This record gives sequence, C-alpha cells and structure tokens, in this order.
Amino acid sequence: MKSMTTRLPKPSPGVRAGRGCLRRSSKLPRPSRQRKPAQQPAMKQRLSQPKQPRHRRHQTGPPPGTKTKLSAKSAVARHWNGEPNAPPNAPGASGMGERLRAVLFDMDDTLIDWRGVRQDWTQIDRHYLPNVINWLQERDLASGINLDKLGRVFSNRHRAAWQAADTSLVAPNMPQTLMDALKAVGVDCSDIAEADLIEAYDWQGVAGCRVFSDVQPALEILTDANLRLGIVTNASQPMSMRDAELKRHDLLERFPDCRIAAVEAGRLKPHPRIFTCALDKLGTAATETVFVGDNWYADIEGALGLGMRAVHRVNSRPCLQIEDRWARLHTLRDLPIILDVWYPGWRNGSG
Repeated sequence: MKSMTTRLPKPSPGVRAGRGCLRRSSKLPRPSRQRKPAQQPAMKQRLSQPKQPRHRRHQTGPPPGTKTKLSAKSAVARHWNGEPNAPPNAPGASGMGERLRAVLFDMDDTLIDWRGVRQDWTQIDRHYLPNVINWLQERDLASGINLDKLGRVFSNRHRAAWQAADTSLVAPNMPQTLMDALKAVGVDCSDIAEADLIEAYDWQGVAGCRVFSDVQPALEILTDANLRLGIVTNASQPMSMRDAELKRHDLLERFPDCRIAAVEAGRLKPHPRIFTCALDKLGTAATETVFVGDNWYADIEGALGLGMRAVHRVNSRPCLQIEDRWARLHTLRDLPIILDVWYPGWRNGSG
C-alpha cells in the first residue's frame, strides 16, 4: 500500500517556513531606513529697526504673497477689444450689488507731482514768512521781527506737531502753529484773526510741483459719467490755502463738492474720521465710493477699513493689478479699466 505524501505549497519568494510561522527571509535586502533630516538651527531673530508710523510710510503695496485674481493683461485686453465693461462674472463684480457714485482722490503725489521740488520745508517756509512780516508791519501790529528767528521757531514747532501726529493721528494745524510762533517771538496776536493770517501768508504752492499728465484725461472720463469727485489730503494747511494750488493747476473746478484737509477734519488718514467727513459731503456710502491714493497705509488701508474700494497709485514703476477690493496702477489712464471690472456699466450710470 502506497503511503500518501502531502506536499506543502511552495513558499512565496522571500518567505520561508520555520518553527510553525512565516518570517521574512534574511537574504532579501532590508528596506532602507529614512534618516530624519538634520534639524535646522533656529534662525536668529533680527532686531528690527524702529518702524515709521503707518500713515507716514510709503509702501509699494500690500504684504507679499497676495495673489492676483485678474491679470493686468486680461483687463487691458478686454478694455481695448471694444468691451470696456467687464462681464457679470468678472472677479469682484459678481454678487456685489454695488453701484459706483463717487471717487475720492488724495492730492499730493496722486494728483500733483512733487518729484520736481528741490526745496525742503524750511526753505519753503522762509519763502512765505516775509509775507506775514510785511502784513504785520503795514498794520503796525509788530516791528523788528527777525526772519531767521521766526523761521526757526515756526519750523521747530511745526516739525514737533508732525512728530506727535505720528502716534496720535491728530492733524497738525499750520495756521495755529504760525500764531504760536509769532507769540513766541514777541508779537501780540490778540487782534489777529487766523483767517487774516492765512490771507497774509498768501500760499501759492511750491516751485517744481506740477499736475501729473494723466490726471485731466482721467477726471474728464469720470466727470462724463456723472460721478461725484472729491479730494482728501493729509495737509496741515486748510483747503482755503490748498485751493490756490488747485486753481493754479486748473483742478479746482473738477472738485466742486468735496475738498477736505486733515486740519479741518482734526485727524490724519488713515483715521476714519477724515474719510467719513468726505462721504458726508458727497452724500454717498462707503460701498459706493472708490478712493485713489499713493500711500498704502494712509490712503488704501484707511479707505478699505471704512468699506470703500481703493486704488493704489505707484509712481515708481509700471504696474496694473486688480483684486476684489483694491487695485494698483501706475497711471490714472488705467483707472477706468479698474472701474470697468468692479462696476460694470458705471460709464452709463448703471454700474
């Protein structure tokens, strides 16, 4: 009788029987162990230099890493292909339900170009202070005023007011500072009104300033669309003084409804009070208003914080970037393109 022999199945490669269990053959190469990467030494924190207050800093844009949702190339292409109004599903246009009624502008380095100015503020003050001295002497209100002493006292006090404003955002008051400087050099100001002092100063602007070449064409387009226009400037001079500049540059008639200086609002941008004063004058809501300025912290962050859309003017390099709530441009000729994306139909009053 033949004995029956049971054959065990052949083990799989790399596996062998032993002591009633299966184990991995030692002949197979063991999987390589991944070494943990050497721990990088902690980067030493650099001691940062004291930062300037936000409303005084000139930044070229928002924090790095912000992604563009609409490329400049596509925006320009849509504009020049005969389709100035963005489609309803354009970024920033869909579902917003907002209508454009007004555009506010910063004044210096947004409308008026200061890059040609070669004087510092001490020299600018010395140019106008003789007007005040002559006015006082003609009315026998003062005599023997030393121009150098008055100029030094006025410049120091004005500079101190701006330094204090860096943290408080309380707007410096140039006429009041001049009045205090006159008192400090021995002038009896009891019979001098601030309005008379402003008239005597006879501010006409600064030599070397000019209007950007793209300002008038852009304002013409906005005016044709029946938009309300306004100016909000961080100036220590009241608008009764700055109006002389606007008139000399043929800009005064462009802004009949709203021209506000920080000294009149009491606070500097980005404080919400100065923006609110402008909106009250225009009679528009923040969501119906766009702000255009060159200072990211004072102009753009201030406007965004109040609910406006904002356009950052960058004078240092060509650029065009459009986001949902803010944009960046180099020339105001591109401002209508940005508004086309944000407010389709704004040119005919339906956007």
